[in-house]
Amino acid sequence: MSRAKWKKLYHSLVHRKPKLGEPQERAAPEVLKEFESTYRLRLPESYKTFVEVVGPGEIGAYFIIYAPGYPNQRSGSLEAFLEFHRSPEILKTKVETYGDPAFIKRMVPFSSSIGGDVFVWDPNDVREKRKHEYANYILPDDQQTISLLATSFEQFIDEICLGNGFSRFAGPDWTVMEQFIPAGRRLKPKG
Repeated sequence: MSRAKWKKLYHSLVHRKPKLGEPQERAAPEVLKEFESTYRLRLPESYKTFVEVVGPGEIGAYFIIYAPGYPNQRSGSLEAFLEFHRSPEILKTKVETYGDPAFIKRMVPFSSSIGGDVFVWDPNDVREKRKHEYANYILPDDQQTISLLATSFEQFIDEICLGNGFSRFAGPDWTVMEQFIPAGRRLKPKG
C-alpha cells in the first residue's frame, strides 16, 4: 500500500474532533519497529503505512484502529489492546465462546468496533509473504464463529470499514460513513 493512497484517503474523509481531546501524533517508524521486536511479529506493510499517515482512531463511525506507541487503550494503544486480549481471563472466555484455542492464542487483535466486535490478524495465514499481509478475521460480538473478513489490511479498510463488506454481519441496512476521528489523548486538568 502506498503512502500516497493513504494520504488521499485521509484527506477525503470527513474529520471529526477526537472524543478525548486533541489528536495523538501519528505512529513513528521507530515505534513500529520496537513493537515488532517486542512482540516478535512483522506488522503488515499496509497497516504500518496507514498508521504512519493516518494514525489510530475511529474510521467509518464504527471501527477503531489501534496503533503502537500510545499510553493506553482508550487513546488508541495497540499494546494495551493486545495485552487485554491476551490476558488469561479473556483468552479463556474467547476459547469458550469461539472454540479453536490455537487460533485464539496466536491471533493478533488490531481493531474493534463500537459494537464489541474484535478484528484480528492470523500470523499463520499469510496472504502476501513479501508484505506480511495476514488474513483479517472477525470475532463477532453477537455470534460464536470466527469468520474471514479480508485478505489484507488494505482490503479491510477499503471494503469493510469504508465499503459495504461489513453488511454481511451488520445486515442490509449497513451504512458506510466516510469519516475519521483521530484517537485523542486525555488532556490533563488545568490547575
